[in-house]
Amino acid sequence: MDGLLQHHDDLIALAEKQEGGWFDGVLEDMLGIFPRSITRRILSSHEERKKTDDEYVQLYSKYRVDVLARLILTIVSVLLLAAPTAILFLVPEHGWFKIVLIMIFTLLFSAALSVFTKAKRHEMFAATAA
Repeated sequence: MDGLLQHHDDLIALAEKQEGGWFDGVLEDMLGIFPRSITRRILSSHEERKKTDDEYVQLYSKYRVDVLARLILTIVSVLLLAAPTAILFLVPEHGWFKIVLIMIFTLLFSAALSVFTKAKRHEMFAATAA
């Protein structure tokens, strides 16, 4: 009986994910595409690497996968906000084209928020307006 409580990984709690959206699930599914040696070294803690020697079982740190997802989303967000500025700087004076370009990138930023996160409508409006 004492041995049951010694292995904290054997106990689980059913709870809703804290953050996570559609993108987190896709990212976790895509981890199998990359070489195992790279993903295991980057996304698995030392404790998780010791748990299994099976080549078909890959254990990843939820924290590390979450950091990777946040990093990718940050890069996408910055690109969606900075790209129109760079393009507007390079485009000659066409007022209508600049307005359309700003509208397209604003739409893309809002769509990225909607798809990649679980942001509520008022949070999306606030982020897009900012």
